[in-house]
Amino acid sequence: MKKCLWLAIIACTSIAFAAVGDALINAWGTLNYGWIDDEKFAIQYQGSAHVRQIEHDRPQSVLFITNDARRPQDNLYAWQFRKGPEGDLLSIVPYDFAWVITYELESEAQGQEGEEGQPLYSAFKLAIPKLLESHKLISPGDQLTIHLSWDPKQPLFSFTVPAPPDTIGAPQD
Repeated sequence: MKKCLWLAIIACTSIAFAAVGDALINAWGTLNYGWIDDEKFAIQYQGSAHVRQIEHDRPQSVLFITNDARRPQDNLYAWQFRKGPEGDLLSIVPYDFAWVITYELESEAQGQEGEEGQPLYSAFKLAIPKLLESHKLISPGDQLTIHLSWDPKQPLFSFTVPAPPDTIGAPQD
């Protein structure tokens, strides 16, 4: 059930990316992000030639998207999305640290490791649901960081989740 939910969310991303509004461009590539609607936040990444070369030279590298939320009211300390050659994983750490939930996700890259020209993490689209089961994964003000495993101290991108367009100026929950 959990896997199917994520598969459906990820599969719908290509249709819904027209609403993604903010962009960051640097030596690592281009990152577009924003709210698709009130319930989904989207990230679209196109890596630079440098990132594509890293992906080619270090095939075991992993890309991480981390949300250091620290929201006790939602019992969410952090979550991390891992995109790598063994597949995609989402790990959720509740604020009480009693347990960690990990979801294995199907990715287009699985089963294509040997195929030349198929990007593993240098180009992707991801839709993050606002709520996953009982966890509020994304909220305005959360700090998202994207980095590669070979250099976790040097993020590719870091940004604050904006308010959805129709709630700008409204109090955050």
